[in-house]
Amino acid sequence: MVNFNFSNKKEFKADIANFMKRRDLFGVPIGLTYEYYQVHRTVLSGSLSLLLRMYMVYFAASTYIKIYSGSTENINSQFMQFNISQ
Repeated sequence: MVNFNFSNKKEFKADIANFMKRRDLFGVPIGLTYEYYQVHRTVLSGSLSLLLRMYMVYFAASTYIKIYSGSTENINSQFMQFNISQ
């Protein structure tokens, strides 16, 4: 959980960096543990993971709106049929 009671800027930056590191989906497993963590996480990967999650929510919402509003004429519905009995 993010602590919003900060006394200085260093504390704020460290807490935001830790928040972003905890969101990292692309952490690299390391052989030896570092500070009891088995995965190395970075702020950059955490930022990318957060952006990826936001895009996935946007994509799901826009697809939901297209399908349930009835504007599916632009969606490609061609597919190859596969008959298992032959």
